[in-house]
Amino acid sequence: MRLQSFTVNNYRSITEAEKLDLSEYTVLIGPNNEGKSNLLRALVLGMTMLERAGHPFGVANRARFFTRNLYEWDHDYPKSLQRRKAQGRTTLRYDFRLDENEIGEFWTDVGSRINGDLPIEAQLGREQFYFRIPKKGPGGEALTAKRDSIAKFVGRRLSVAYVQAQRSASDSQREVDRFVRRALQDLKERDDYREALELIEALQQPILDELASSLRSTLARFVPEVRGVSIELDDEDRRRPVRSQVVIDDGNQTALAAKGDGIQSLSTVALVRDAADTLGRSNDVVLAVEEPEAHLHPGAVHQLREVMEEIAETQQVIVSTHSPLFVNRRSLASNVLVQDNKARQAQSLDEIREILGVRTSDNLHSATVVLVVEGESDRRIIEHLLRQRSESVAAALDTGSLGIQVLHGGTNLAYRLGELEAGLCTVHALLDDDRTGRDAVGKALDLGLLRDRDYSLTKRPGYRESEIEDLLKVDVYAPHVLRTFGVDLTISNFTGARRRWGGSCRSRFRLSR
Repeated sequence: MRLQSFTVNNYRSITEAEKLDLSEYTVLIGPNNEGKSNLLRALVLGMTMLERAGHPFGVANRARFFTRNLYEWDHDYPKSLQRRKAQGRTTLRYDFRLDENEIGEFWTDVGSRINGDLPIEAQLGREQFYFRIPKKGPGGEALTAKRDSIAKFVGRRLSVAYVQAQRSASDSQREVDRFVRRALQDLKERDDYREALELIEALQQPILDELASSLRSTLARFVPEVRGVSIELDDEDRRRPVRSQVVIDDGNQTALAAKGDGIQSLSTVALVRDAADTLGRSNDVVLAVEEPEAHLHPGAVHQLREVMEEIAETQQVIVSTHSPLFVNRRSLASNVLVQDNKARQAQSLDEIREILGVRTSDNLHSATVVLVVEGESDRRIIEHLLRQRSESVAAALDTGSLGIQVLHGGTNLAYRLGELEAGLCTVHALLDDDRTGRDAVGKALDLGLLRDRDYSLTKRPGYRESEIEDLLKVDVYAPHVLRTFGVDLTISNFTGARRRWGGSCRSRFRLSR
C-alpha cells in the first residue's frame, strides 16, 4: 500500500496544501516558521489516528481516545480563523493506492470492491473526530458506512514512524518501544504463545536479536566504535512488552538514555530505520523525519542522507529540511515548497535554490548536472568528445543545464564538491588515475561527498598511472604536434613507454631540443 497524495486544510499555520503528490522520497522545503514542520505533523496526525483504528469503541465514543495528545482545537486550528469560525474543522485527506493482492484482501476484510484507489478524509473539530470515504455517488456512502473496517484495514497495513527535530532519549525509547510491540504483536495470536508462556523467550529473542544486529550495523556507519547492541526485556515485558531497553556497546556498555545528545539523535533515526525495515516485511511504512540534519556533524549528515535513500528504495520517506543535501534531485516534483501558509510542488531547480537561499557561480546558474575535471585541457577534450557523441548532451551544454567545472588541481576536489552540493547540483567527477586523483577521491568518499557511482578515473589498462591524454590515440594529434613544435610523438619510446602521458611528453620534448 502506498500513500499517493496528501491534502491538508487549516492545521496550525497551514491553511492550504492541496493534493501534494508523494513519491518514495519527498522533501518539504521552505524558510523558517513557514510551516514545513506543521505540514509533516499534519500528515503524521491523521495516519496515527488510522493506526489506532479498530480499537473496541464505536466511532462516536472514541473521538477523545483518538485525539488525545494528538489534536487540540485551540492549539491546532489556525489562530487567525478561530474567532470567525468557532466550529471550524481541520481537514486531512489521504489518497492511498492498493496493489492487486490488497484489492483482494480489501474485498475479504471490508466486503466491498474498489479499483485500487482509496481516498480517506479525516475532519477534526473541537470535540469531534470524523472520517469518511470521499468517493462520488452511492459508493462513497456505502464505504463510509464501513469506515471502522476500512480504518482497521489501513492501520494494519500501513504504519507511520515520526522522528522529530528535537530528538531525545525519551523519543528514541518511545519509538523503539512502539516498533518492538508492532514487531511482536503477531505472536499473541499463536496457540503456543497463549498456551505455553515458557516458550515466549525463545520466540521473542530472535526478533530482538535481529533488530539489535540490524541497529548495530546502521549505528556503526555513524559511530565506528560501536561493537555491539542489545535490546533487553524483563520477564513482565516478555509477557506484555511495553518498555524495552537499548544497550550500546562502544567500549563501555551503556543504556541509550545515558549516552550523549549526539548518539541519542543518531540512535533515534537508526532505530526507526531498522524497525521500519523489519516491520516493512509484513506491511508498509511511511518514515517522516523532521530536520534530519539537526545536531549532526557534516560527515554524519552525508551518511544519513544515504540511509534515507536506502530506505526509500522499499518504503516511503518524507523529510522536512533546511539543508540542500536532502533535496530530491532526481525528481523536482518530489520537492514540496512551503511558504506563506501554503504548499505546492516545485517546478524548477531555480525556485528550490531561491527558497533555500542557495547561490551558484554565474557559469553554473542553470546547471543541474556538473562534470568536474582537473584542468582546462581536460575540459576542452571532454566537451569536444561529448558534443561529438550526443546531440542531447550538446544541447544540454548549450543551454547550461550541463556544466563542466575545472578544479585546477585534483587536491581541490573535496572543497569544490561541497560548493556544488550546496548549490543543488548533481555531480560526477572525472580525475586522472594517479596518486593525486586517487587520494582526492578517497578523501571525498570518506567525507561522504562522493559515492562509488559518482566518479571515474582515467584508467588505461597496463599503466600504473594514467591521464586523460593516455586514452587518446597518438596518431590523431601527432601530426599537429609535429607541424607546430617539430616533435615526433609516433616513435616507440613515446607510444610504448607505459607511463603517464605528461611524463612521456616532457621526455620526448627534451630529447628533441
